[in-house]
Amino acid sequence: QRLSNLLLQNITELLRVPDSEKERQQSIEWGIKFMVNAQKDPDLFKDALEELHKAEELRKQDYFVLHRLGMIYLYATNFMNPGKALHYFETAAKYASVESDPGAMRLANVLTSSNDDSSTDSIQQVAADSFEKAALAAYVLGMFDVAVKHQTKALRLSGTTKNKFLLAKYIVRMGDVDSAIKHLDNALESMPALFEGVFRDFDLMNEPKVLKFLKTKSDELNLNIYRLIKDAELLE
Repeated sequence: QRLSNLLLQNITELLRVPDSEKERQQSIEWGIKFMVNAQKDPDLFKDALEELHKAEELRKQDYFVLHRLGMIYLYATNFMNPGKALHYFETAAKYASVESDPGAMRLANVLTSSNDDSSTDSIQQVAADSFEKAALAAYVLGMFDVAVKHQTKALRLSGTTKNKFLLAKYIVRMGDVDSAIKHLDNALESMPALFEGVFRDFDLMNEPKVLKFLKTKSDELNLNIYRLIKDAELLE
């Protein structure tokens, strides 16, 4: 949807591609169009890769292009390659993390559904998403230490409940269950409804310490709910 929204914008202006780089501009535009249309025909991911790789050759530091390539290699079924995805997300995160050009803000706002042109927060969100996806690719590859490293950076840039939960999941695979429980506790404090997601997670549910923690946490929540009900009854 965000890519579809991008096609409605002035892509040349958003991507800060000067007239002297017409070839790169066209490759990016076609790559985006093929990615959007691949929802109807997955084979078009091949064309998207071809065009985006052309753009990459012309500007290897373009984190927008690098991030799009990573998305295809991580999620497109027929072109899935976690190793390549990890490379592209790591590189995208590196360049997005140090972006300081105000001209990049409009593109970042489109990608993050933000309307705030007054800060670099939306660019940091792109960097955070790149680190998060790099962590996922590393996890798929069984590189759990790398997954923890990248997910920690994602959480530092964006303290979302999702990032807390994923960090707990990856830390469990590293064997540091106590640290994982601390992050999981923070995530559940932010969003108690996350309990259902925890019970569906293979990594977390295979740890006895996590199960014990969840029971204690559940009892606490039930007690709080009971107290709220009683307080409401007294007010009546």
